[in-house]
Amino acid sequence: MARRAAVLLLVAVTVTGGAASFRERPPTTGVHRPTAYTLRGGEWETHLGVGLPVTSPSYWETKAGLGVGIGGFLQFGIALSYGRQAGPPPAYMTYSASAKLRLSLGSDVDLAVPFAASFHDVGMGIEFRYMQIGGVLSIRIDPVSLHGGTALGWDNNQGVYIRPYAIADLDFFPNLKVVGEVGFSPVSLAVGAWLRLLDFLDLKLALTPAPLSASATLYLRL
Repeated sequence: MARRAAVLLLVAVTVTGGAASFRERPPTTGVHRPTAYTLRGGEWETHLGVGLPVTSPSYWETKAGLGVGIGGFLQFGIALSYGRQAGPPPAYMTYSASAKLRLSLGSDVDLAVPFAASFHDVGMGIEFRYMQIGGVLSIRIDPVSLHGGTALGWDNNQGVYIRPYAIADLDFFPNLKVVGEVGFSPVSLAVGAWLRLLDFLDLKLALTPAPLSASATLYLRL
């Protein structure tokens, strides 16, 4: 069944070659972390996704969000997620807000400053979760894009942190992008794929090896 679904997705990708390519309209994130790209001015994007650890099916998470691009160099977004976790209380909800300011350094080089803040609700009321700011540089060397960034923030549980990361993605087709991502503090790995099913519709698939988890997210642009 999974193999059949994968084949159907690949067929869908290859037959929708008329959609805007990732070269023309790159996604604004990698597998989990931000790239330097922003939505175009006046462009709205909404997403809906689900994720679950493969080794622990009792845990799951759903998420939804909305973003808007302003002037082609500024992006704002809000998101919420609802899921279940192993420890009590089992259900939780997370509210977050984000912004990203982008500066173009050339036709294929972009520098951005992303900001994010999050609040957590575990049934006892809403509490502050984290706030962070960072920097990320994205360079396109067709058919590869390279992204390097870091996040500096404060977490309600861990205190102050610095988390550098790197992302590399390869365009196999104009509407199929394969992504690899590594974080350095702590060390984490993730792989995934972006599929542009239609000019206004993307599907992101992600897999994290340790702990083993998978997610799928649909992005709709207006």
